Amino acid sequence: MQDFTPFAGRQKELRWLNQHLEKALDYSGGFALIKGEIGVGKTRLLNQFIDNIEERNLHILHGRVIKDEARPFSPFTQMIEYYLCNLERNHSWLVKFLEPETAPYFIHLIPELKNHYPLDMPNLAHPVDNLSFVYSFQRFFENLSKSKPLVLILDDIQWMSGESIGLLKYLVKRIIDQPVLFLATVRSHEDNLELQQIIDEFNTERLIFNIDLTNFSQSETENLVNQIFETNLPNHFLHWLFTITKGNPLFIEEIIKTLIR
Repeated sequence: MQDFTPFAGRQKELRWLNQHLEKALDYSGGFALIKGEIGVGKTRLLNQFIDNIEERNLHILHGRVIKDEARPFSPFTQMIEYYLCNLERNHSWLVKFLEPETAPYFIHLIPELKNHYPLDMPNLAHPVDNLSFVYSFQRFFENLSKSKPLVLILDDIQWMSGESIGLLKYLVKRIIDQPVLFLATVRSHEDNLELQQIIDEFNTERLIFNIDLTNFSQSETENLVNQIFETNLPNHFLHWLFTITKGNPLFIEEIIKTLIR
């Protein structure tokens, strides 16, 4: 969608995200959750927001939840794996933000990290309790945020495992006085009782800002399609397209792609 269709609408939602980023920059961290049905543009909104802020002096880490993945703390581990290994940080950078006390836990989760970390680290004794991993994630994110503000992005959290949900809860409750912004997307109508209980708890404690994305209105659909074709299309076609897609951005894109072929 990002490559085919222009970004349209969602200006109110972008303003909300910017407001929460500004709060985080002022050491009032928070958690914003973008909710909506499949194809409504949750990830597209996040991508546009990141495009808008990527030139600012921020750490931006991104993780995506993969359904039924068994890897421990999967989306958080993805964030760190990409940021530390794939970006090939220098050795002094690694030791500064990944302390020797917590490094063994991340090397346990990301064996490749041992090739980058400049100090010899012992293997962890088994079994290892989850709280030690949780504390290690907290320390790493805190260290990053001390150098510059931190934006943590979690996509598709409707598939989060119990241990990742526990880590999310632990972290969100500890960022309220830090320059950290959590952004997440969740698909509507997906059953994850444990996640819903945590979201309800966040709502009760006012630790979350909910953004409910809906399908485009008819006028928003018309604006999007006219931007795609860079001209005003006949009203009867626009009305037909809105009727069959109900304003869902993904469905609009797929119908147009089919017609172009």
